[in-house]
Amino acid sequence: MCIRLNLFVIILVSVLSMFSVPDVMGGSLSSSLSGRRAAATKSPNVKINYRDSVLAEEIEDKRLQVEMFEKTFKMDFKHLVHDLADYRKSPQMLERSYRQLLVLMNISIANPYEERMIYNQLFQFESDLDGLVRHYEKQALTITSDISLLSHSESELMLLSAKGASQELIITAYKFGDKLNALIELRKINLRLVQERLDSLLMLQTEVSGTLSELEKDVPELLMAYLLHLRVSLFSGPVMERLTFAPSYWIMGQPAQSFAKMPEDFEDVYYSTLIPLALWLLVYVGGRRAREQMVTSYFSTHPTAKRVLMQIWMLAPLSVGLLIGAQFIDFPSRLLPLQLGLIFAFWVAMKAAWCLRTIRMGTMPATPLYPLFWVFVLGTLGQFLHVPLVMMAVIWPVVLLGVAVTLWKFSKRPYPPLERNLGKVSLYLSVMVCLICLEGHVYFAILFSMWWFLFAVCLQLGMAVAILLKEKSEDFFCKENERSKGLLLSLSIPVVWIILLLALLIWTVSQFGEISLLYKIAGNPHTLSAAVVLLVMILTLRFLTAFEIAHSTYAGVGGRPLKGFLQVSRFVVFCLGVGLTVCFAMDRSPWALLGGVGAVAAALFLLFKDTILALVAGVRIVLDDLVRLGDWIEIDDMGVDGNVIDVSLHCIKIQNFDRTIVTIPTITLTKRSFKNWRGMSESGGRRIKRSIPLDLSSIFFLDEQWRESLGEIRLLKDWFTKKEARRDAFKAEAASIGTGILDSESITNLAAFRGYIEAWLSAHEDVHKGLTFIVRHLDPGAQTGLPLEIYIFANDTDWVRYEAIQADLFDHLLAAVPVFGLRVYQRNALHDGRLAKENFMR
Repeated sequence: MCIRLNLFVIILVSVLSMFSVPDVMGGSLSSSLSGRRAAATKSPNVKINYRDSVLAEEIEDKRLQVEMFEKTFKMDFKHLVHDLADYRKSPQMLERSYRQLLVLMNISIANPYEERMIYNQLFQFESDLDGLVRHYEKQALTITSDISLLSHSESELMLLSAKGASQELIITAYKFGDKLNALIELRKINLRLVQERLDSLLMLQTEVSGTLSELEKDVPELLMAYLLHLRVSLFSGPVMERLTFAPSYWIMGQPAQSFAKMPEDFEDVYYSTLIPLALWLLVYVGGRRAREQMVTSYFSTHPTAKRVLMQIWMLAPLSVGLLIGAQFIDFPSRLLPLQLGLIFAFWVAMKAAWCLRTIRMGTMPATPLYPLFWVFVLGTLGQFLHVPLVMMAVIWPVVLLGVAVTLWKFSKRPYPPLERNLGKVSLYLSVMVCLICLEGHVYFAILFSMWWFLFAVCLQLGMAVAILLKEKSEDFFCKENERSKGLLLSLSIPVVWIILLLALLIWTVSQFGEISLLYKIAGNPHTLSAAVVLLVMILTLRFLTAFEIAHSTYAGVGGRPLKGFLQVSRFVVFCLGVGLTVCFAMDRSPWALLGGVGAVAAALFLLFKDTILALVAGVRIVLDDLVRLGDWIEIDDMGVDGNVIDVSLHCIKIQNFDRTIVTIPTITLTKRSFKNWRGMSESGGRRIKRSIPLDLSSIFFLDEQWRESLGEIRLLKDWFTKKEARRDAFKAEAASIGTGILDSESITNLAAFRGYIEAWLSAHEDVHKGLTFIVRHLDPGAQTGLPLEIYIFANDTDWVRYEAIQADLFDHLLAAVPVFGLRVYQRNALHDGRLAKENFMR
């Protein structure tokens, strides 16, 4: 009744203020202004000494300001009344919920699970109460600032009216002064109402804080009591009811929130599940020694058959057990997903027991992630830190990876092979399922377990089929081909995550028509948004890793070096993902984070200077196509002479031909010159540039006997024919000159040798015909004789074959030198002395 009366008074005052009734609120200002207005009315002929035009302009400005403020205030007043009406209900509803929680706490001492749920609800209630208090404090500050602004405008208007003006201007000033006074009084009433509500909320907040302080002292006892209650009430009691009602009712098509009663046929699921599990234990675990002996005896030399047998041994008992359970116990087919979920839960327990057994034996397990231990640790942290479920489920894989790497590092053991990563991911998902079950969202856990169990079974069957295909399986799953297995793993995990996420969204929308269930699991929409952003970031990083593996595997030698770009892309995606996750979790705008980054941009540029320079250098290397994977490059002063094997963001690795590896900064290739032999490889020919030093004293003109002897060489027949025709033509034209050996077109043995080299190399199959082909003389010298250089290209760029071709060519040419009466020049004093003596005697 009081609230309605206050609202009526507020609305009445606002209506009266619109009609400019000054006596509604009363007050000294109203009475004084009314008196002045009456005096001005009785004496209309009063002469004013001031200039009315100036005062009229000032009062007109104030009138426009008051009208603008009045329009704004009307809108603010509507919003304020609406907010007060809503928040007037909220404290009452919160206080009623709080009283109900206290009553439940008093009657649920014997049920630790319910007490734990009430404890969580109290924390949520406290956070809602804090938000409400902050809202009222903000409203009080807004109203106080409005009162200050109105009072200031009132003071200015009084000063203007005191200066004196005409009768109309004074009446206008009085009119708007009354409006300002009414607005001030109305704002004071609003402030008083808000302050009363704020005081009541602060009292309730103090009471709630005291209750939570008392409960926090008993948190360890509550947690231990809950775990003890969970262990004792494994097949009965409220915990089991909560763990069974939701999935059962969901599978039967009824609302998932209903926990009214336990379905009658639910016990059949347990018995039908125990049969395949018992058979699996008997065959797989109990017959382990027999299996190992059979594999050792009969399949030691057949690895493919051994692997197929292991797959059959894993899946056959489980499948046969499911068929037996379905035959002996008649249960509805709609409960089959729940049965698969229970089988998966049993598999999780077996995996945990195996891990604990390896720890007890003092050995390091292949995947040192202990599900039960992490369930209790993360569950306790979630309770104390009040972290929502989805955030814990997304954050914990990073923590587990860090712990695993740390354990591997300190144990000095090699990292496990990639084929065990599937088991690692299974343990990840098992911990997530256990966390979700502890939170009570079993319908979500069953859906998650069912999808992953079916995926694991399909993957095992697919691998068993692939093993039978010997050629493909040995090429794709062999131990040497680690990149292909890494590509398979990097692509399979994101696909599974996407399938699970889409299945969850489709099921939620089909059940509820909205995504309210996800909000319920996450705790609030902001946490859900942060979890989705983090999941998208993880999937994007996985796909980038898979793309890098695929590019390095299938692009091979000669591919563009994209590793640096992918590293930068992963870094950018990681920074954006973490930044957006923090913004969504804290309910802040991403632009605020971007503004903070801009404030420290100079420090960031200084910190990442090398990375930025390396990124620019990498862009230039890729766009200008300076170097590719597999290119042969040379940098003399840095000892680089080999093939490029890796181009990353910060460094380039070159393997020299002596098998040493040289690492240089990426920016080096853009700051200095280097030699790239890629053009030689792409042309298809490799240059041969070598000379044969000939003795100058062995060069002479060919006589008839030499011509006949050399003319019998098949490659020189055409050459001699052309030379003879040219000599005959020369003789006919120069008959009048005279005869003699120097007067004709004579042929030397060196010219014949050059002709033979050109003809023989032109006919050789290992010489490239489309590139430069030269046989020429170089400058003679006392130390070198007359070098006869051969400048050609071999048609093979491989180093080994290139050297073999070059050796074969010059072996033949060196052996052919004496056939033409020539000698290879060598520094031999005795031989030179004999030649000098013979020349002297002649």
